[in-house]
Amino acid sequence: MVSAHEGCLTYNLPAVRVMAAPTVRWRCPIVMPGALSGWALALMVGITLAAYLFSAVHQQGSWLLAADWLDNGTYIAASNAIRTGQWITPTDTPTPFFGFPLVIAAVTQATALDEWAAVIAISLLSALITCACLRRLYGPPAVLSGLILSWDWVGICVLGGSEAPFCACLFGAFLCARSRRWRTAATLAAVATTIRPVGVFALLALFLSRIHRHAWRTSAEMALLGLTIGLVYLALVGSLTGDPWINLRTYRVDWNTGWPVGPPFIALIHSSVPLFRRFGWWIGMRVMVIVAVTAAAGIHVGYRIVGGRWPLPEAESIFAVFVVGFLLCYPFRDIAYEWPRFLIPAVPILTAAHRSIVPAGRRFWWLVVLANAASMRFSAP
Repeated sequence: MVSAHEGCLTYNLPAVRVMAAPTVRWRCPIVMPGALSGWALALMVGITLAAYLFSAVHQQGSWLLAADWLDNGTYIAASNAIRTGQWITPTDTPTPFFGFPLVIAAVTQATALDEWAAVIAISLLSALITCACLRRLYGPPAVLSGLILSWDWVGICVLGGSEAPFCACLFGAFLCARSRRWRTAATLAAVATTIRPVGVFALLALFLSRIHRHAWRTSAEMALLGLTIGLVYLALVGSLTGDPWINLRTYRVDWNTGWPVGPPFIALIHSSVPLFRRFGWWIGMRVMVIVAVTAAAGIHVGYRIVGGRWPLPEAESIFAVFVVGFLLCYPFRDIAYEWPRFLIPAVPILTAAHRSIVPAGRRFWWLVVLANAASMRFSAP
C-alpha cells in the first residue's frame, strides 16, 4: 500500500507480502525420454541381455555353468559360511563384502533355489529394478549407456554379480532422495555399502547435499543411520570371521601401495600395457576409449560443480565425481581392464549430466543397440 502525506510517499510495510523462492525439486527425469517409449526401451534391453546370454551359454554349455564367473564363487562360499557358521578365509582371493552373500543365504533358505540359481535370480531382478529406477531418474539413454559401455554390466544382469543388487540399492536411494525421503535414502545407501564399498561415496554425497542445504537435523539422522548399519555389519563380520576388518586386510594384496588410494593416473597407465598384451588391440582400444571419455566426463562434472553449476541434484553429481576421482587414484593392478565394470554406478549419472550432447532419437539408439548386441562376446573366467 502506498499513500501520499505532505508531498512524501509513505509505504505500508506490513502490507507487503514477501514470497520465498521455491526450492527446486527434481521429480521428473533429467534426460527426457524423447522418441524412446517404454516398450522400445524394454525391447532394447531384452535384446542386449539375450545376445550376451546366448554367447555365454554357447561357450559354457548351460546358464548355471556360465554363472561361475567374476567373484560369484567367492560370494557363494561366503553364503555357505553364513548358513553353516563355519568360516575359512580364502587364501587366493580377497574376502568379499558380506551384503550380497547375506541375500544369497536368505534366498536359498526361503526358497528351493540352489546357490547358483539364487545368484542369477537376485541379480536379474535387481538389474530390472535398476533399469526402472534409471528410467525414472534420467530417462532411457542412461539405461542404455551402461549396457553399451560395460559388457560386464550386461553379463552381471544375466549371470550374476554383486553390482546388480548394489545398483538397485544405490539408485533406489537417489530416487528416495528426489522425493525427500532422506532417512530411507541413507538406509539404502548404507545397505549398498555392505555390498560394495564404493557405496560409502553415496552415503557421503547424501550427507554433503544436506549440509549444503543447512539441513542439520536431517544430516545428523542420516549420519546416525549410516553409522548404525556400519557397526552392525562390522559386528556380524567379526562374529563370523573373528576379524571385523577382514575385508580391508585381505583386499590390501591387490593394492600396489598397500592402501586404496595412490597417486592419480599411475596405476591406470601401468595397467594399460598388460591390457593390450592380454586381450589384443580391439579390446584394449575399446577399453581405453571408454576410460578416456568417462574420466573426462567425470572431471567436467567436477569442474561444473566447482563453478556452482550443478548438472544434476547435488547428491548424484557429488557421487559420480567421487567415483571417477577414486578410480583415477585407485592403485589396483588391473584397473584399466576393470574400469568399465568399476564405473558402472557412475555411467548413468555421467550420461545424464551431459544430456545436451547425448542423442535421444529412436533410430540412433536402435542402431547402437543392435551393433552392440552383434559385437558382444562372453568373457570366460
